[in-house]
Amino acid sequence: MAVVLLALDGADDRRRAAGTPQSNSTNVHAREIVREASATLIAVPVITVRSFVQMSTRHANRKSVRSSARKARGPLSKAMLLPMQATAARELSLAQHLTWAACKGKAGSAYLINELVRLVYLTYYVQDAGYGDTDVVVYAHAEAALERCLQRAERERVWRLEPDDAPLFEAILREADSQLERAPRYVHVDARERLERFASSGRQSPLSSVVRLQ
Repeated sequence: MAVVLLALDGADDRRRAAGTPQSNSTNVHAREIVREASATLIAVPVITVRSFVQMSTRHANRKSVRSSARKARGPLSKAMLLPMQATAARELSLAQHLTWAACKGKAGSAYLINELVRLVYLTYYVQDAGYGDTDVVVYAHAEAALERCLQRAERERVWRLEPDDAPLFEAILREADSQLERAPRYVHVDARERLERFASSGRQSPLSSVVRLQ
């Protein structure tokens, strides 16, 4: 099994995390997502995700490490202590909802499934930082649904999630939208940095063993 995870440190993500509107309009970005959904599947780098593993440190230790990392970058600016600009938040939310709409229909692709993987993990990380109250088991079930999707893609070359999994991703989308409105920008930046570290760590999942499926 493999969960696709690409472009973790892309310029678009840094602009969104900083709350800076991109040069293209929201409509242009939306069209790009829809166009990607119908693109020919190509080989992409992957990270393997086979089961849930325990995080290497306790929550308190992780919080301390993140705090130390922020201190190493220097004091946070006022802008980083505020939520994203409304325009940037709406653009990112639209992209996430369009991605989900494509993947639950017949327009999914490796790229868009990758975006859903990142949505699940980033939303989990932002919630882990104190912004969110979605049942953590939802994230575990969503991860399992993505793994089933990838297994199906390996057999049938079809990138689509099952209708029964829709409530999981809709709950995560609602949480992500709330986070865009409430969480300071530095929290989103930290979440992306945690995802980058996970991608290079060789661990099987960023989810804590607390949410492991039995």
